Amino acid sequence: MEKIKTFFNSNKARVAVIIIALLAAVICCVLGEQYISKNNQGEKIAQSTENYSVATQEKLVADTEVQSGTVTVHYVNENGEKLIEDTVKTGNVGDIYEVERPTISMYVSADEEPLTKAGKYEIGNTDVTFKYKKAVSEVLKKVEKEGEDGATENQINIAFNNTKSKQEYGLKIITKDDNGNVINGGEFKISKDGSTLRTGKVRNGDFYAGIISVSKAGKLTYDIEQTKATIGHEKLSSIINLGINVTWNEEAKKFEIVLDQDFPAGVSASIKVNENSRDEIIVEVINKKYENMYEAELINKSATELLKGGKFKVVKENETVVEDYTSNGTLYIGSFKISEEGKETYKVYELETAEGYNPVLKDGEAGVVEVTKKFNESKNIYEISVKYSSIEGFSAVVDNSGKVTIYVVNKKQEKDFDLSVKKFVSKIDDKETLEREPSVEIVEEEKDGVKTKEIKYTQDNDMEKVANEQKLEYTVRVYNESKNDGVGQRIVELVPDGLVYLPENETNKEFGWKTYKQDKDGDLIETDVEEEITALATDYLTEKEIKGFNIEEDELPNFEDVKIVFEVKESKITSEDRIVENTVKINGGNKTTNGGEEINEENNIATEKVYVKYFDLDVVKFIKEVTVTNDIKETTQQIGESQKGKLVKIDVAKNQVEKTTIRVTYGLRVKNIGEIEGYATELVDYIPEDFKLIEDGVWKVNGDKAVTTKLQNTLFLSTTDAKSAMSLFILS
Repeated sequence: MEKIKTFFNSNKARVAVIIIALLAAVICCVLGEQYISKNNQGEKIAQSTENYSVATQEKLVADTEVQSGTVTVHYVNENGEKLIEDTVKTGNVGDIYEVERPTISMYVSADEEPLTKAGKYEIGNTDVTFKYKKAVSEVLKKVEKEGEDGATENQINIAFNNTKSKQEYGLKIITKDDNGNVINGGEFKISKDGSTLRTGKVRNGDFYAGIISVSKAGKLTYDIEQTKATIGHEKLSSIINLGINVTWNEEAKKFEIVLDQDFPAGVSASIKVNENSRDEIIVEVINKKYENMYEAELINKSATELLKGGKFKVVKENETVVEDYTSNGTLYIGSFKISEEGKETYKVYELETAEGYNPVLKDGEAGVVEVTKKFNESKNIYEISVKYSSIEGFSAVVDNSGKVTIYVVNKKQEKDFDLSVKKFVSKIDDKETLEREPSVEIVEEEKDGVKTKEIKYTQDNDMEKVANEQKLEYTVRVYNESKNDGVGQRIVELVPDGLVYLPENETNKEFGWKTYKQDKDGDLIETDVEEEITALATDYLTEKEIKGFNIEEDELPNFEDVKIVFEVKESKITSEDRIVENTVKINGGNKTTNGGEEINEENNIATEKVYVKYFDLDVVKFIKEVTVTNDIKETTQQIGESQKGKLVKIDVAKNQVEKTTIRVTYGLRVKNIGEIEGYATELVDYIPEDFKLIEDGVWKVNGDKAVTTKLQNTLFLSTTDAKSAMSLFILS
């Protein structure tokens, strides 16, 4: 079977071609969990009366706009001078962050702070600092020297940038009940010199708190506080002072540690030596199981979804039990033992409200919850009931397990601001396509007898036709459709199949685009690996004010532009129709300059489509002529393309077979049946069995193939443009 090889590359780029059999090879691109309060009833406490009413509240789990915070990690020497670049982490307010102290050549920790530092993201920025010191020890060296006074030696000190070998220990906390069973769910906070180094929860039997690294003799002390016990267990009331005494073993050339054993009741600590891994300091905490207890938590939500970024303080019997941001709308208040009948009072203060929502508890107002404990002799258990302040958006319930849930339900703020985004191809290579720019006009419409003015956008819906390797500049235009001045927001581009982002392009640098991949939850994670990039984002407009306009005066809305450049990559197209659709969206949460929220986010997304033209070659192979030569004569039979596919019969006398040579000349007609011009730089034809190629300077033998580059500089202009080539074989 004859084959001709074709490699495609459009836009006047070199193209190599494989042609299979005698026909053309045409290659185409194909493209909650839901929490419910079980309808338990709580009673409203009127602020100034004892009029109670029954209320029911259910919890819904959903996601909403997220308030984010940043943590900036600094790495400095003892003078506060920067050693390496800061690290910046971003996360949702209330979520846990965790940062580790990296190793810096020639430095060790100045404060012996080996643990990873952790805390919760807050609104704005949180600074975390790791302090280092030079790893220097002095070595005494003797130098022999004859002096005038007859001295034979002199001592000098030489400083080397090194330090004694450090030892590292993993710190692990294990919680057990009073029967010796391992229990999970307890939470701990680890501090040193008043600074929190790590917080975390016991999971899978232990809480691995981090690494303690010792590099000098002395004593280290870490404070370990149990902030929450496993449900149904009594929390450790005392802080564990973990004293670590460090000595240098000169013979073994290593640091060794001994632990203080002065711990609160129910706490012990030991050192576990591991042959194939880091040695560990094991702190074991015994939590007694409650005979009677209840839990309390706070849920911050809107009418339909959990809120993020709210901060609350809860005071129980005049003692603050928690003051913190919610984590995904939830703030755990605590577990409390029931030792007798009675009432306990909780006061809830709303310190900060989720962005874009109105507070429920205003100006220092407290929402009050009364928890009543009463012993049921027939069931031999304590029963819990609740009453709460008659404040709109504030309520409490208790479920069958005795868990008290307090709800703070915020309403969205009045909205008076609106952004709208449009997108269009503004340049292909160096050619501007401004005819795709949307036009804007103010039109008057009548509905139900009322005349109103509306913004009307008109945009060319015909797709631009582009080719492989062409560079496309898109313009993202953000309009302010409100009368109020507003601030732009983050813009996110979703990278479609068929387009490749160009990080070194000057336009992309100018507008500050960054590259991301999306995790399983759809969150963006920054990456610079080209194969991973699925989204781009820029904060170029977040500091730019977009002026409002007066629609009643027929003014047109003001706008700001952001540009981005991609390259068409035909090999990445997956759609059968060769249409590449590019989507852009505004990241929500837009604000006016006076704090108002965006009124409508439905117009915060836009798309632009382009059609990628293709280059395709059709190849026809046929027998052009056959020449028969023997002792008697030489005859040539013309065949031609019109006889393509028909059997060619050649008669040779029996006594002339050994003396006969047959030459077959094939014709190859190559035609561009695609939409753009291109080149066929290499033709490859398989040599038929029992034949050999006549090398004429045009065709060359390459194994069992015949190869020519005769058409490498020949441009195929259109679908009607065809070129020819011939290959000549001889029957051996």
